[in-house]
Amino acid sequence: MTPRNLQISYSASSPLLSDRNKFPSFFRTVPSDDFQSCGLAQMVIYFGWSWVGLLADDDDYGQQGIKLLQDDLTKVGACIAFSKNIVTSRADKNAFDIVRMIKRSSANAIVIFSNGGNMVVLMDELVKQNVTGKIFVATEGWSTSTLLLVEKYSEILTGTIGFEIHSGEMPGFEEYLTNLHPSSTRDHMLLQEFWEDTFSCKFYQEEEKSLNEYHNVTVLCTGAEKLEKQHVNPSGATSFGLPYKIYNAVYAIALALQDLSSCSMTGAPFSQGTCVDIMEFQPWQVRALKTINTKMLICN
Repeated sequence: MTPRNLQISYSASSPLLSDRNKFPSFFRTVPSDDFQSCGLAQMVIYFGWSWVGLLADDDDYGQQGIKLLQDDLTKVGACIAFSKNIVTSRADKNAFDIVRMIKRSSANAIVIFSNGGNMVVLMDELVKQNVTGKIFVATEGWSTSTLLLVEKYSEILTGTIGFEIHSGEMPGFEEYLTNLHPSSTRDHMLLQEFWEDTFSCKFYQEEEKSLNEYHNVTVLCTGAEKLEKQHVNPSGATSFGLPYKIYNAVYAIALALQDLSSCSMTGAPFSQGTCVDIMEFQPWQVRALKTINTKMLICN
């Protein structure tokens, strides 16, 4: 049965979604984890890590990814020292047990299918138990997470290697971000929170009875602070990963709809030489999405 809605995801990497029979109208601007798992296995062998540990979140992303990786590692001749789940439903992410296992294992290379938020808890425990000398292999879920760009993790993460999904530049996007100001946007509450966190200050609210309510704040935001490039892009990268994926998805839809709307100019592609009513099209009729990967990162 064909879904009624056309969907383009900027983050869903499950290989199950590549089944065109079940999901004929689903597309994405990120590759399937099939590709990542194969690449991780090849990288492990390239560096000569034949004895590796595996960690994965206990959700679909982690479990499907680690299963694929185990299969690929077995094919290339690597051996699994241990494989353990990060229990995401627990506040401590069972980090104590995981780190104790890492310390006891002779495996020096550890591949982790996780995200930045869950990795913070694990990193804190690695610091607490003073674990060093291990090489962590990162999936795209946490390889460039800004949550981990802090000094206390530097010794542990030195030497970490991982994958990141291809990204590119969006003309004018960084300039747009640096020109934002809490007083110049409708979504001022979200930007205000970002502003306070970035400049370690707090905006005074008129409804508050006194400044004593700000006893934990040493500086009030004046509004004269200016966003710089390092504030909106702390990783220092030349492009933005997540926004670029969304950017691709939006432009893919736009180009596909343009293809439909120009039907009469390019020749009627459907049965009996008909074109599509741009206001009443069906998901399967947006044919351009199947070939637009030559222009943008659209994956099945």
